[in-house]
Amino acid sequence: MSDGDRPLPNRWKRFSEWDDRPLRLDKFAAEDADSGFAAFKSPHDPKPGLVLTTGGVAVMDGIAAADFDMIDWFIAS
Repeated sequence: MSDGDRPLPNRWKRFSEWDDRPLRLDKFAAEDADSGFAAFKSPHDPKPGLVLTTGGVAVMDGIAAADFDMIDWFIAS
């Protein structure tokens, strides 16, 4: 049996559309910075900044170490 004679696998029709669509053009959701969904360059992002002391990070992105949340602590450590 040649490759042209091989039966196609049993697939749902929606997979045919996925096969024809380049992944780089896939849009899962529209960015909306006002609703809190922006992957890059949101107008609500803080200005980047870092203040170091002998004990480590004192201020990161305008937030004092005493006010860090869990993600800030992970990045700063």
